[in-house]
Amino acid sequence: EWINLEDEFVLDTVVVETILQKHSGFMELHVSIQASGQAQCSRCLEILPFSKYLEEHFIIKVRYTDQDSVTAQDPMLIWIEKNDVKADITNILGSLIRGMVPTRYSCSGTENPLPCNFDVLKKLDQISISH
Repeated sequence: EWINLEDEFVLDTVVVETILQKHSGFMELHVSIQASGQAQCSRCLEILPFSKYLEEHFIIKVRYTDQDSVTAQDPMLIWIEKNDVKADITNILGSLIRGMVPTRYSCSGTENPLPCNFDVLKKLDQISISH
């Protein structure tokens, strides 16, 4: 299922790879995400490119009783019901992708550091002084 993130920020590409390994009593889900897009500089509001890579590992267990999920609460643990044949991980993937987007980003923090857009910084100073 597609995860709709376009209203929140600008992503150019997102590549998600998953590997599911079965073990005795549980499964292990390996997730890798490569995301690139555009974010604003926190100082001058210039639009800058970014690229991030993330790897996460989750354990998937079958819930046989209600007590199972109460005794083992871990954000890296995914519970499925004993008759389920699939697990919906769209919310998990969406959260991981949202977490990859820089919230505080600056021109100097990019791969090829740039000076901030000083024209915009001057205008912002003028606005803050007049208010």
